[in-house]
Amino acid sequence: MNPTLTLALFLFSPIVAGAALRRLGVLRQIFDFLRIFTTLIILPLIAFVYVSALVPAQVIALWGAVIAAVMGVAACFFASCFLASRLPKEEGVALVLNSSFMNVAHLGLPVIYAKLGSAFMPPAVLYAVTVAVLNLFLGTLLMHFLITKSPSLRQIFTQTFTFPAVALLLLALLLVYLRAPLPQDLYNFFTQRIFPTFFLLLLLQVGYHLRIETSRKYARHLPVVGLLRLLLCPLVTLATCHLLGVGKSIVRPALYLSLMPPSFFNLILAQSLELDSRPYSLTIFVLTLLSFLLFLL
Repeated sequence: MNPTLTLALFLFSPIVAGAALRRLGVLRQIFDFLRIFTTLIILPLIAFVYVSALVPAQVIALWGAVIAAVMGVAACFFASCFLASRLPKEEGVALVLNSSFMNVAHLGLPVIYAKLGSAFMPPAVLYAVTVAVLNLFLGTLLMHFLITKSPSLRQIFTQTFTFPAVALLLLALLLVYLRAPLPQDLYNFFTQRIFPTFFLLLLLQVGYHLRIETSRKYARHLPVVGLLRLLLCPLVTLATCHLLGVGKSIVRPALYLSLMPPSFFNLILAQSLELDSRPYSLTIFVLTLLSFLLFLL
């Protein structure tokens, strides 16, 4: 079968299936369980296995992925903060979060696995977890400012670094430091037999959460978010990689992850805090559709 067709089927079939299931209004409890299973099992295991199999020299060589992630997020964050300064508070927070943080977990990691292969997953995991930490901390902080004048920084900080994927990544790095890598047989078992199914489940959830909630007020911000997400972030990522002098093993996954549409976490957090979810669902829907063609390049 044609490689491009195989890639398209792997990526789009579960997304279309998830969207169809939501449209039919079935299996809601199953997807609620999948969301919890993803947070507690899927993402932590992916982070742990791919990083714990490395040796210290490899981890040091891959820190360029972390720096590229920080620089890409920072560029979009400060640019969007400037643009949002004259907007109403809730509207401005939505613009900043949609522009700054991308869907590196549910969509980004499956794309890297399908397009580049397992060899590129360790830098992709480091990039993705870095973005997730920043998203978890700043997203929670900014949204809590909308509902209270004094959010608990200590509580948010604790919540961020006890997040299962972050905690298991830190454990994996500790094992690398202690020179106790994951046995190769166990690594092969997870990466070859378990993770392909995990990635399909992540993509299924992407499709399930894709929905459009129309709003002219928020639709006017789509061009700005699109430019920051699909132009500024990739350019800053490439420039950072060039300045660091890193190789293609970091540049390629970092570039693809920098092109991801806005993060689902912002939508989930807005819903949990009973904030308006329309600016998040609308932007995720439109930019995810626009991103589909980029995945096949």
